This record gives sequence, C-alpha cells and structure tokens, in this order.
Amino acid sequence: MSWVTTVWSMNAAAFLTLAGIYLLAWCRQRERWAYFVFSFNAVAGAALTAFELTLLRAESAEDYSVVLRWAQLPVRA
Repeated sequence: MSWVTTVWSMNAAAFLTLAGIYLLAWCRQRERWAYFVFSFNAVAGAALTAFELTLLRAESAEDYSVVLRWAQLPVRA
C-alpha cells in the first residue's frame, strides 16, 4: 500500500468521523438542521475522497472519464 492510499484513507476516515459526530448531535437536537446538513456534507466529502483515490488509480482514459462523471454526484449534492 502506497503512502497516497494511506493519506487518502485517513482523510476519508476523518470526514466520516466528523459526519458521525454531527449526526449524533443532530439526533439529540432535532431542531438544529445545520448539524444534519453538515453531517451530510461530510459524507459527501468522504465520497469525493474515495472517487479521487479511484481517479489516481485509473488505468485508461475511459476508466478515468467514467469515474470523473460519477465524482460529480457528491459535488452537486
């Protein structure tokens, strides 16, 4: 496993940890919608990190274009 994979995995783990914390905060205080939205955005950041790692590992231009098209999903959400 390369150092790039390790760093990108740590980045995704940080995003998911933050999402979990804010989701729990939202569950305790349901009137604070900002907690839920921030949790959702953190999950989108983790997904974007996974797509970026997949883009780094693409072996052809066709694979890259397919992953790049799917990577727009968490950006637009």
